[in-house]
Amino acid sequence: MNNEGVQRIKEAGLKLTPQRREVYKAMQELRHATVEDIIERVQSRNREVTVSTIYRILDSFRSANILSFIYH
Repeated sequence: MNNEGVQRIKEAGLKLTPQRREVYKAMQELRHATVEDIIERVQSRNREVTVSTIYRILDSFRSANILSFIYH
């Protein structure tokens, strides 16, 4: 994870947890990915990060304007 990612998470008032680092890293690597792609990438590195945790992190990132969702 780069310094920009760390800074964005901290500026949003979110704690920089290992799980948030993994989700942000997956987002950066995959770019315009589906939620399922992000889940797969994160869990390929750490099976202990649950799907519900990933969804909560993504929702917190959306609320903090770190990412945006596109619904089809």
